[in-house]
Amino acid sequence: MEKTLETAHAPAKKGRPYGGVAPEARAAERRDALIRAGTRVFGTVGFRKATVRAICQEAKLNDRYFYAAFDSTEALLRATYQQHAEDLRAQVS
Repeated sequence: MEKTLETAHAPAKKGRPYGGVAPEARAAERRDALIRAGTRVFGTVGFRKATVRAICQEAKLNDRYFYAAFDSTEALLRATYQQHAEDLRAQVS
């Protein structure tokens, strides 16, 4: 199919719902699962010994989903700290 002005600037498809859940919601659920798994793995073996494979096994997710959500274990560590800080602020408020 030849690109025209309309097709060249058409918005990308967002994906279809799966099991009634939108793609964005599924991605958010997977990200939350990875943060919970990261918390457990970092707390058990420490950041230096934590591996993407161990975190994904704990989250019961494929490593493809890890890299869709985070660039590195360091990025996941930052996200876990941010999530826990938000949770603590909510409890104090």
